[in-house]
Amino acid sequence: MAGDRIIDARDRQKKTESIVRCIEYSYGNLSPEARQLLLCLAPFTGVMNQGLLEKYTARLKEQKALAGLPFERFGEVVQEAINWGLLRPEGTAQYLRLQPILPYFLRGRLQAPEQSELRAAVETAFRGHYDEFAGAIHQLQQSKSAPEKQRGLALAKLEYENLATALNLAVRDQVSILNPHAAMSSYLYAVHDDSRGLALGKTILAGLENYRPETLAGRLGLELVSAIDDIANRQLLLKQFMAAESSSRRALEMLERNQSLDAGTKRHLSGNIHHGLGIVAQEQRQWAQAEQHYRKALEIKIEFKDRYPQAVIYHQLGRVAEEQRQW
Repeated sequence: MAGDRIIDARDRQKKTESIVRCIEYSYGNLSPEARQLLLCLAPFTGVMNQGLLEKYTARLKEQKALAGLPFERFGEVVQEAINWGLLRPEGTAQYLRLQPILPYFLRGRLQAPEQSELRAAVETAFRGHYDEFAGAIHQLQQSKSAPEKQRGLALAKLEYENLATALNLAVRDQVSILNPHAAMSSYLYAVHDDSRGLALGKTILAGLENYRPETLAGRLGLELVSAIDDIANRQLLLKQFMAAESSSRRALEMLERNQSLDAGTKRHLSGNIHHGLGIVAQEQRQWAQAEQHYRKALEIKIEFKDRYPQAVIYHQLGRVAEEQRQW
């Protein structure tokens, strides 16, 4: 059996080496301009939505370093990759599945020192493209239409690796992570993968904490608060109650310290955090603390005429009273 595994590993290695040689040969036969176009696919992992190629191309055209590329040939270059077997249809006609070795090969080419300007331009275009796409995915996820919601979740599952790449690039460039984070986090809530959601939140938080202080003093500081609050929600779902309370209190503190938000916005957002703190206290049978936080959250929700959250909080206050036999 051990010998069989060694043979299988050698076969896989030979197959990989053969694929790499095929890619190198095909890549070498392209014109220099076509090679540069193919490198624009380097950030993709897993899949590529061929139906959005035009929108991605528009983002690429915005980059000065890419201005001279013959984008009218982009479809032709993608078709060549399909012909080589490096891309293949996935599920629907719009999606193409990438041969795993292709991104590895292309990223290796982009790491060359002379390609640094091209790499930066491609990654910026990819980040912008997926920021917009992630926003559209999240909008579907939040839809009241069941088919639209299911489509949003299916897209998030299919595009998860690309969303993660865009998120990592956003953290690296110290810009907004709101859209990719929202799409990924909503998907993980839907599939009840809270451990993975907590790991995602902690990774994002570590990145955001490295942002320049003046950046976090502005609107992006709200994303830091949201990331901490999301971590608190995951910890609550995982029954890590002390950690959840600590995270929620930190989110409240960060919200209060932010100088770019008006008092009304801060108060509105604090209502959600107090609601979360009420749930944490209730789960620990700390009835007085739970009621205190729920009433604070209810006061804010009434002030801002948020009717559905009011109903939820009234229900939870009723449960707190019932647990204490306050009929």
